[in-house]
Amino acid sequence: MDEEKSFGNIQIDDEVIANIAATAATEIDGVYSMCGNVKDGIIEFFGKKDYGKGVSVKIEGNVVSVTLSLVVNYGISIPKIAFLIQSNVKKRIEEMTGLQVKEVNINVKWVHFEEKEKK
Repeated sequence: MDEEKSFGNIQIDDEVIANIAATAATEIDGVYSMCGNVKDGIIEFFGKKDYGKGVSVKIEGNVVSVTLSLVVNYGISIPKIAFLIQSNVKKRIEEMTGLQVKEVNINVKWVHFEEKEKK
């Protein structure tokens, strides 16, 4: 069967791409969490889990630009982890949606420090 044959339009919501990007980012060791904004906090306050929090998506035709805001663990190399995140996010979005990823911008908003165990 021809996989390229189309029987209609396929639309992928920005939120779906945001969810893919957030999940791909958190797969990388050294990412503590995604860092949402006020809107994300309100959504979670009312009990809805926002899997795409901290992600902004812009789609122009079949080209996607993604910006991620996140918290990283203390002690990791931010340039190295940013490259790994960019690569994984690009790969996952392109594999799952067929869209081309133009850019993956990383905003490190905070560094998470592990608390020392009290003796």
